[in-house]
Parts: sequence; C-alpha cells; structure tokens
Amino acid sequence: DGRDYPILCKPKDDLRKDSRLMEFNALVNRCLYQDAESRRRNLHIQTYAVVPLSENCGLIGWVENTVAVRTVLTKFYREKGRYTSPNEVKRIWSPIQANPQSPMELKRSIYRKLRKMHEPPVLHEWFLRTFSEPS
Repeated sequence: DGRDYPILCKPKDDLRKDSRLMEFNALVNRCLYQDAESRRRNLHIQTYAVVPLSENCGLIGWVENTVAVRTVLTKFYREKGRYTSPNEVKRIWSPIQANPQSPMELKRSIYRKLRKMHEPPVLHEWFLRTFSEPS
C-alpha cells in the first residue's frame, strides 16, 4: 500500500512461538466477533505482525500507544518503595552468573531474596486503575 510501517528487528530471539500466538489470537478474535454481545462491546485482542526470519531472529510490527510491562511494574514498585534497579538485580545474581555450578541451595536463597524484593505483586493494580469500569 506504499505506507511506512515501524518494525522491531529482534536478534537472538526465536519468534516462532510469538507468531503462533498471534495466529491463535486471530482465531479468538473471530470467535469474539461471532458473538453479538462481544461484537457490541468491541471485545478483541490486539494483534501485530510477527515474521520469524530464522530460529534466532525476526521482525515484529510496532504497536502504537503501548506501555511495556516493565514500565508499569517499575512505576508501582517505586510508589511502594520496593523498586530494585536492574544493576542491583545483576549484583545480587552475580554469584550465580560467576559460577553456574553453584549449589542449588545458594540459587534458591538468591531467588527467594529477589522474589521478596518484588512483593506484593502489583500488576493487578495497573488493571484496576486503567480499567476501573470493566464494561
């Protein structure tokens, strides 16, 4: 159609599952469209183009007006005073990175420490604020 479309080139990532998920979402959208109430409410899943070029790279169609999950989580954890920077997470995880043969108990204790830093879960709060009226 001669228009420009922004895309994301994703190296070092296998997008075949992503592509299949978009096909599944298209099927769900067809089912939603067949239901009169769903059609009236304009219920659908936003899909985007996914083109796997090989087992470890591909292209993804850019979706305008989206917010990354990381951005959402960071905002809510900062509000709760529970934010941990990626550099801090790397520092905490570094003993495992340095020695992949680390004992399982050390791996568990570091995982538990990281998990505890991100409690309580906050993603549901974003949904409640963003979609206060579900209908």
